[in-house]
Amino acid sequence: MRGERITVVKGSIASINIRRPVYRDRLEHYVNLHHKTTMHTYRLLKYIILHRINNHHFDAMYYLNHRFIHEVYMKLITKARERAPRTQDTIERRAIIDQYLPAYL
Repeated sequence: MRGERITVVKGSIASINIRRPVYRDRLEHYVNLHHKTTMHTYRLLKYIILHRINNHHFDAMYYLNHRFIHEVYMKLITKARERAPRTQDTIERRAIIDQYLPAYL
């Protein structure tokens, strides 16, 4: 992410002033869905960390980084079709997530 700029926009859906109710309803649905998915991503991440923290080789930074959080998010939104892993690190992250996902759900 080095060199990238992130802009945060905060405001209520009402402040956007969308004229057509159907668009506003769709936007509100999308925002609520994304909020719930993000909330569950961090809850599952917390669940995994709490179960692995007693390991003598526990390294919090392995779990608290963009790549691992992204894998957790993708695992929650990906349906039955599995994505092909690209690296050994990805395979390891997915194995950890798969170990705890059924108990979390």
